[in-house]
Amino acid sequence: MSGAIVQSSRLSPFAGPAWIGAADNLIAGARRDGRQKRLAEKDLALVRRLARERMIATFGEEMKLPYEAEYSGWSKVTGPSVDMLEVMVRRLVMDGVPIDRARRLADVADAQEKARGRKGGKRKRGRRPSGARLWVRRRGGKGPRFVYIKYRSQRVSTEIEIADDQDVESHLGALYALGDFVETKVREILGTVLVRDVTMKRVYAEYLDEHFPGNNPDALDRDAWNRAAAILESFEDFNGDAALDRIGINTGRQYSAHCTTVQSKTQDTDAEEVNYLSSMTARIHVDVMIGVVNWFCRKYSLPPILIDRPKVRGTAYKYIPFAYVLRLLRACRGRVFDKDGRLIGRHELAERYECVERFIWLYFYSGTRNANLPELLWHWDEKIGHISLSLGRIVRQGQWATVTNKRRGQSKFLGSLDLLIPGWEAKDRNARGKSNVLYRNVLHDADGRKLAKNRIAALFREVRELAGLKNVTPHMLKHAGVTICTHAGMDRMSISYAYSTHPDTLERYYTHLNEEWSTPRVFEDRDLLFCNLRKFSECPLMAVADAA
Repeated sequence: MSGAIVQSSRLSPFAGPAWIGAADNLIAGARRDGRQKRLAEKDLALVRRLARERMIATFGEEMKLPYEAEYSGWSKVTGPSVDMLEVMVRRLVMDGVPIDRARRLADVADAQEKARGRKGGKRKRGRRPSGARLWVRRRGGKGPRFVYIKYRSQRVSTEIEIADDQDVESHLGALYALGDFVETKVREILGTVLVRDVTMKRVYAEYLDEHFPGNNPDALDRDAWNRAAAILESFEDFNGDAALDRIGINTGRQYSAHCTTVQSKTQDTDAEEVNYLSSMTARIHVDVMIGVVNWFCRKYSLPPILIDRPKVRGTAYKYIPFAYVLRLLRACRGRVFDKDGRLIGRHELAERYECVERFIWLYFYSGTRNANLPELLWHWDEKIGHISLSLGRIVRQGQWATVTNKRRGQSKFLGSLDLLIPGWEAKDRNARGKSNVLYRNVLHDADGRKLAKNRIAALFREVRELAGLKNVTPHMLKHAGVTICTHAGMDRMSISYAYSTHPDTLERYYTHLNEEWSTPRVFEDRDLLFCNLRKFSECPLMAVADAA
């Protein structure tokens, strides 16, 4: 750094960092060329300080100086206090004192006393026990030298080979292996593990074990525990074998993407709606997982793990107009339409699609999901839902059924269901005769047998092709029913009871109806009959003829 000082009349705010960068480049070049030995950290700081002083002398005190963190020399924060139990156990291991378990200081004191004393208060004499230390030997008496770790009666090979003229006490690999052996032994004695050795499966199991109903004052109730267990079971399948230190800020997003992929392969509905609903469910699951991880970190005084909640891109609920519902019903009864709604033919499969017609009516007026509708019975059952003619109600699940997150309450027959359901029941009762197997379900095949799993979904796809509506999904029928009945004058609470949907859910997702719900109108029950709902629905471009 010698030489004449160059004076400059022009003051550039970027000359300071450039000067320091040039000094660093000179040092790096000297290292590469071998013209000087490797600079230690303090020598590098000295060179930079000299460059800084020369820069000030060259450009003046007003020069913008490069930023240097004031906290660069601060001490590292390791924890709230020193774990003295761990310190003492580590010393006993290094001294070779026999100790297998230490959960408190009394265990350490007891091991120390047994190692140094005898019965009657006499002190032991003779050779002291040997602690963990390095040991070198040749395998078979000849060949290369290998490093071992001796601890009491144990001999553990490190698989490290050293030269004949090399001291084992100065070999970094051997010293690292000794330190790792000691720390592993200390953790075994203390009954502790590292974060990298803790799997998420253990985190989930420990949370459920400690929060089991009745275990402690902070335990969950039975329903909350069952819900948490179901959610954590899905997380266990996703990342149960991953280590706790592998959990990071993107774990929630990864789980959301995983759930969306799985649901898109198994659900035969609108892809956009499946992605939205699966993302919403995944976000609820991630909230539970974040709470569990935070509880585990607080319990063991670990640094908190930051996990982002996955964002859900909102989407409007898709519904179809009255005319599309009418086309689906007419397709069930033998009509065939093109994509523009023009009648182009007929079919002879009305008996085959009679169950689909009932499916459409029930979905439109009650919102009962396509997973529950095929299970509905004509008689009472303790777990399975049924239709009660005596009460005039749709009972979506039995009184003894397991309660889930989905609302499956009871609702009265709405609109045209009050006229249609008694006719369906009478027809099935006459066809049933004395059979205890046939015509028990509200939805059944042409022979009266219960529909196989996913059969109603396959039949609905056939009907929508006949109706020229290949993009319509069953759940759009519920959205159409809620929308059209609201236009007819039903208030939000009446919709909530009729479609077994929480009022907050209606307000949050059916945003196009909030204004109407805020100013409800007086309506008559006959307005909800299917033939009268046409005037409360939007009309598509192509007109549709009257229902058959």
